[in-house]
Amino acid sequence: MALSPMLNAPAEFEDSDSIHRSSPLQVTLSSASGWTTGGEKITISGSGFSDLAFTNTTYDGINHQWTKTTADYGTEAGHENAIAVDSNGHVHIVHASGDGYAFTHSVYDGSSWTPSHIKNCEGSYCWDTHMVIDDNDELHAAYSSNNNKMVYMHYDGSSWSSTEVSTNAKVGSVGIALDSNNHPHISFAASGQNCGNGLRLASFDGATWATSTLDSGVNKGCYSAILIDENDHGYIAYQDRSQSKLKLTTNKSGSWIPYTPDFGSSPSSLYPGWYSSMAMDSQGQFHIAHYDDKEEDLRYSTGVPNGAWTTTIVDSSGDTGRKPSIVIDEAGDPHIVYRSWNGWKFKYATLNPSSPNWQVSTIESSSSPLGTGESNSIFIDDGGMMHVAYSDETNGVLRYATKSTGVSQTHEITVQFGQFGAVTGEVVDDQTIILTTPAVTNPGTVSVSLVDKNGDEHTLSPSF
Repeated sequence: MALSPMLNAPAEFEDSDSIHRSSPLQVTLSSASGWTTGGEKITISGSGFSDLAFTNTTYDGINHQWTKTTADYGTEAGHENAIAVDSNGHVHIVHASGDGYAFTHSVYDGSSWTPSHIKNCEGSYCWDTHMVIDDNDELHAAYSSNNNKMVYMHYDGSSWSSTEVSTNAKVGSVGIALDSNNHPHISFAASGQNCGNGLRLASFDGATWATSTLDSGVNKGCYSAILIDENDHGYIAYQDRSQSKLKLTTNKSGSWIPYTPDFGSSPSSLYPGWYSSMAMDSQGQFHIAHYDDKEEDLRYSTGVPNGAWTTTIVDSSGDTGRKPSIVIDEAGDPHIVYRSWNGWKFKYATLNPSSPNWQVSTIESSSSPLGTGESNSIFIDDGGMMHVAYSDETNGVLRYATKSTGVSQTHEITVQFGQFGAVTGEVVDDQTIILTTPAVTNPGTVSVSLVDKNGDEHTLSPSF
């Protein structure tokens, strides 16, 4: 027996002070009727569902293993690499390769790798390339050269373009991030000895580039990493070697203010902040992986700019922790890949609820002092898969490794069928909820409502 007709006309939510919107949300259901036995899949279509949903994070409990392959057999491939995955699941790695160290783009389409040499590097090398991917699957990369140039590279899905942004950049680490308009912002150190002559930021407004000085002075500004939040506030981690500090500066207040996540008690007791890599979780917490050149350890600093910071040693097994790359999964757990000179290993470290301590393992090792993993990068896709690019200095090739984080996350909402009970609906995106109808004892007319993450109920009208 069928229930009374299910919402033959569009329905709207009753207004609620706890939900911020400019106008009532309009919704429709994909089915006009349902059976008392339940089990029918229906779709609610509308907008604004993401703000109502709660998040459900689960671990699968499986001991996932790395799957490894060679992505590019070209001569001296894999140096200074960066990795990203597009919405089609295609893997993109940019790196320096060949005898002339050309800027190279290697793509995995699900079946095979295809490398393309894009351009020769300025000077003799493309140093410390970093890359981000935007919501249109376009790639944005930046690197420095040994002739003080800093270069921005853009891939629009079919071809690459190149822009020389600065001729006063110290060779070494740069950082790149995008604002809400997909405009690039690049952090770098001004040319100078040791750690450079201050932290610089180059920003593109859609028409021109402008460069500003965020922290002036000598022996500071190197090993920078940049993030931009949803409100277009910038955050840059970098090394101030003149004071033996790892710094983080942000313009969230309107002007750039520096903070110190980690430091030495004197300029010679500790040298944190080398090779800084930074990520931010969904709660606004920052996670920075960096190397201490004094104790030769991998360090991890976490906190917020104007709050307390906690620093722990991730790995202290000999000279280890060089060139770390960090990402955060959907559960907020950090994942770090890095180079160890102790045994010439490429290693992986993570924190998750199964242990209060860092879990450290080896992805790949080498019997040669040339080692593996001197250049590396890591990316987690929407399905919770980790993708790692790393150089194999012993064999001169680009390597690729992947495995699941074991974390899955769904966005859900409670759908209440009046007195007949409730089911959990999956919020697929901001416009779509899918659910399975419950079984009921007797046919009848029933009111349907959504119960949001705050426990507020929003009745759909009319009844069905």
